[in-house]
Amino acid sequence: MVSDTPFEVTKPEPAALPADFEVFFAQHKLTFMRTAGSRLRNPRDAEDALMDAALTMFRK
Repeated sequence: MVSDTPFEVTKPEPAALPADFEVFFAQHKLTFMRTAGSRLRNPRDAEDALMDAALTMFRK
């Protein structure tokens, strides 16, 4: 069934991160990614683990 109501798909705006967290994460992202990649052996899983870890660090 086709809807007569047009809708727009929008992307959420990125969250504003504190500058110190953003700098820290940018400086160490490659090391974190290497560690996760060597342990998980799957680039997608490693990226997911890295994002989960970043979220955990940000919340603390």
